[in-house]
Amino acid sequence: MNHDSCSSNLVRLEGFVLNIEYILLHNETSSAKVLFKRREVAELKNLGNNLFKISGGTQDWLLSSRVDGEVRPFSMLVYRSDGNDLTNSRSTVLKIKDHVFLNNGYFCVMGGIPEGRVPRHHLVGSKYICKLENFPFSHLDQIDAETKNRLKRHRGIPVGEFYGLGSTGFHVKLADELKDVGLPLAASAYLMYSSM
Repeated sequence: MNHDSCSSNLVRLEGFVLNIEYILLHNETSSAKVLFKRREVAELKNLGNNLFKISGGTQDWLLSSRVDGEVRPFSMLVYRSDGNDLTNSRSTVLKIKDHVFLNNGYFCVMGGIPEGRVPRHHLVGSKYICKLENFPFSHLDQIDAETKNRLKRHRGIPVGEFYGLGSTGFHVKLADELKDVGLPLAASAYLMYSSM
């Protein structure tokens, strides 16, 4: 997809509108600025020990790459926060485990392939967040190893797209159905797929 031909806040992807766009820009001080509609709305800080904090407006979130007791690749736990440690956290907002998360009753896979697309066309460039319909599980912990190995073959409805690097701008575009987790999801994608 040619990103130059798209408007800055609206992308049409096979009938789906991705009109929420966050841009994360890496700072020199192990943090990143988060922009929404070209305004800084939050800051992502590395607290050390696989723990990150995103502060934006009246809400703070803690992000941890320690999921189910172990640091896992392409996994993230996001909590509403009252401080800089998990003991003061209120509740889990988002759990991404091995690229997959559950939101509003449906599963999504990060780095998925949109329906009708050929896998070899997605080896480089933009990555997609795809909603998996008719996925035969009801909880993340039920997904078995065989299914996880086949996830890259599953096709889904695109509900997000991300691309870029933290130094030049990591872009996360989302459909409205991900609005409730938009900021922490954008920060999670940045931490899992870019560098900080």
